[in-house]
Formats: sequence, structure tokens, C-alpha cells
Amino acid sequence: MLVYMIELTRFDRYERALNDQPQHPILPEPLNKIVPAILFLVGQTFVITSTYALGVTGTFLGDYFGILLDHKIEGFPFSVVRDPMYTGSTLCFLAGALWCVALPVRAPGWR
Repeated sequence: MLVYMIELTRFDRYERALNDQPQHPILPEPLNKIVPAILFLVGQTFVITSTYALGVTGTFLGDYFGILLDHKIEGFPFSVVRDPMYTGSTLCFLAGALWCVALPVRAPGWR
């Protein structure tokens, strides 16, 4: 439960940091919504499928507690990228940043 609370706090701070930045569109319409959506879907696909492939033990316990899998996983998504959890998370954060840049400029203090 503590891990989820920390994650919610991290997400809230990330969102606040994005919203407090000056916004300038990087991509033209309609790409300003399509590209972030695709990046997010690809990122989530990597994260979810690697969690499924590793299982709870491989994902959350792993080498921290000395519990390693008996064999190396070579199927999807590990056959596409070396570190699908890191790659997927990075793509999701990039998608979030691009999505927030595409929003209209907000008045100071507006939430």
C-alpha cells in the first residue's frame, strides 16, 4: 500500500511540474494528440506485457530479495527491447509531457 501512495505522490508532482511550465506546441494539429497517444499505448504495452512475462515475483521481488527466475525470458517484449519496463515508462512520461504541451495555455493559478 505504501508503494502505491508513493506512486500517487510522484504522479501528482510530475503533473504539477508539467502544468507549471510555459507551454509551446511542438507538434502541429492533429499530431499533437495522435503522437502522444501512440507513445503512451506502446509504452503501456511494454510495461504490461513485461509484467505479465516476469510475473509478480520477477517484477516486484526480483534481485532485491535474491529471487531470480530459472530461465531468461526471450519472448515479447524482451525480444523487441532490452529493458521493456524502463523503455515503456520513459515512453509514457514522454507521452504525458507532449500531451500537456498540446493543452491550451492556462491562466496562472488555474488548476
